[in-house]
Amino acid sequence: VVEAVGAAGEAEEFAIPLIILILLVTIILSSVFVIYSAPILFAELLLDSLLAAGLYKKLKGAEESNWFPTAIRRTIIPMLITTFVFTLCGYILQSYLPTANSLGDAVKMIQLSE
Repeated sequence: VVEAVGAAGEAEEFAIPLIILILLVTIILSSVFVIYSAPILFAELLLDSLLAAGLYKKLKGAEESNWFPTAIRRTIIPMLITTFVFTLCGYILQSYLPTANSLGDAVKMIQLSE
Protein backbone atom coordinates (compact mmCIF):
# COMPACT_ATOMS: atom_id res chain seq x y z
CA VAL A 1 0.00 0.00 0.00
CA VAL A 2 2.84 2.38 0.91
CA GLU A 3 4.53 1.67 -2.43
CA ALA A 4 1.29 2.37 -4.30
CA VAL A 5 0.85 5.70 -2.52
CA GLY A 6 4.48 6.61 -3.24
CA ALA A 7 4.10 5.68 -6.90
CA ALA A 8 0.92 7.77 -7.17
CA GLY A 9 2.74 10.73 -5.60
CA GLU A 10 5.60 10.40 -8.08
CA ALA A 11 3.16 10.10 -10.98
CA GLU A 12 1.39 13.27 -9.86
CA GLU A 13 4.74 15.02 -9.49
CA PHE A 14 5.59 14.30 -13.13
CA ALA A 15 2.07 14.86 -14.52
CA ILE A 16 2.17 18.67 -14.45
CA PRO A 17 5.57 19.03 -16.20
CA LEU A 18 4.40 16.43 -18.73
CA ILE A 19 1.24 18.44 -19.41
CA ILE A 20 3.30 21.61 -19.86
CA LEU A 21 5.61 19.73 -22.24
CA ILE A 22 2.60 18.48 -24.24
CA LEU A 23 1.29 22.06 -24.47
CA LEU A 24 4.63 23.33 -25.72
CA VAL A 25 4.98 20.53 -28.29
CA THR A 26 1.43 21.18 -29.50
CA ILE A 27 2.11 24.90 -29.90
CA ILE A 28 5.33 24.20 -31.79
CA LEU A 29 3.82 21.54 -34.07
CA SER A 30 0.75 23.65 -34.85
CA SER A 31 2.93 26.66 -35.61
CA VAL A 32 5.25 24.61 -37.82
CA PHE A 33 2.29 23.18 -39.73
CA VAL A 34 0.74 26.59 -40.32
CA ILE A 35 4.10 28.04 -41.42
CA TYR A 36 4.78 24.98 -43.60
CA SER A 37 1.39 25.24 -45.27
CA ALA A 38 1.52 29.04 -45.54
CA PRO A 39 2.81 29.14 -49.14
CA ILE A 40 -0.02 26.85 -50.23
CA LEU A 41 -2.55 28.80 -48.19
CA PHE A 42 -1.40 32.15 -49.53
CA ALA A 43 -1.30 30.77 -53.08
CA GLU A 44 -4.92 29.66 -52.74
CA LEU A 45 -5.92 33.00 -51.24
CA LEU A 46 -4.09 34.85 -54.03
CA LEU A 47 -5.74 32.68 -56.68
CA ASP A 48 -9.18 33.25 -55.13
CA SER A 49 -8.55 37.00 -55.03
CA LEU A 50 -7.32 37.09 -58.63
CA LEU A 51 -10.27 35.05 -59.81
CA ALA A 52 -12.66 37.28 -57.90
CA ALA A 53 -11.03 40.41 -59.32
CA GLY A 54 -10.99 38.99 -62.85
CA LEU A 55 -14.57 37.85 -62.73
CA TYR A 56 -15.78 40.96 -60.92
CA LYS A 57 -16.34 42.87 -64.15
CA LYS A 58 -18.47 40.06 -65.54
CA LEU A 59 -20.38 39.42 -62.31
CA LYS A 60 -21.02 42.93 -61.00
CA GLY A 61 -24.52 42.04 -59.83
CA ALA A 62 -23.56 38.63 -58.36
CA GLU A 63 -22.16 37.92 -54.89
CA GLU A 64 -18.39 38.37 -54.59
CA SER A 65 -16.06 35.42 -53.99
CA ASN A 66 -14.71 35.37 -50.47
CA TRP A 67 -11.23 34.40 -49.24
CA PHE A 68 -12.55 33.47 -45.79
CA PRO A 69 -13.75 29.91 -46.63
CA THR A 70 -10.34 29.06 -48.10
CA ALA A 71 -8.54 30.35 -45.02
CA ILE A 72 -10.86 28.38 -42.71
CA ARG A 73 -10.59 25.20 -44.77
CA ARG A 74 -6.76 25.30 -44.65
CA THR A 75 -6.41 26.09 -40.92
CA ILE A 76 -9.36 24.31 -39.25
CA ILE A 77 -7.54 21.02 -38.51
CA PRO A 78 -4.53 22.56 -36.69
CA MET A 79 -6.89 24.86 -34.80
CA LEU A 80 -9.12 21.95 -33.71
CA ILE A 81 -6.14 19.83 -32.63
CA THR A 82 -4.63 22.73 -30.68
CA THR A 83 -7.98 23.50 -29.04
CA PHE A 84 -8.48 19.85 -28.07
CA VAL A 85 -4.99 19.46 -26.59
CA PHE A 86 -5.21 22.74 -24.67
CA THR A 87 -8.66 21.83 -23.34
CA LEU A 88 -7.51 18.37 -22.26
CA CYS A 89 -4.36 19.71 -20.60
CA GLY A 90 -6.36 22.45 -18.89
CA TYR A 91 -8.80 19.88 -17.56
CA ILE A 92 -5.99 17.70 -16.23
CA LEU A 93 -4.21 20.68 -14.67
CA GLN A 94 -7.46 21.80 -13.05
CA SER A 95 -8.03 18.34 -11.55
CA TYR A 96 -4.47 18.23 -10.10
CA LEU A 97 -4.29 21.88 -9.03
CA PRO A 98 -7.85 23.17 -8.56
CA THR A 99 -6.73 26.43 -6.93
CA ALA A 100 -4.45 27.45 -9.82
CA ASN A 101 -5.96 30.25 -11.91
CA SER A 102 -3.38 30.17 -14.70
CA LEU A 103 -0.54 28.09 -16.08
CA GLY A 104 1.87 30.41 -14.27
CA ASP A 105 0.09 29.67 -10.97
CA ALA A 106 0.39 25.94 -11.66
CA VAL A 107 4.13 26.24 -12.32
CA LYS A 108 4.61 28.27 -9.12
CA MET A 109 2.65 25.70 -7.09
CA ILE A 110 4.81 22.90 -8.47
CA GLN A 111 8.00 24.80 -7.67
CA LEU A 112 6.81 25.53 -4.13
CA SER A 113 5.89 21.89 -3.52
CA GLU A 114 9.38 20.66 -4.40
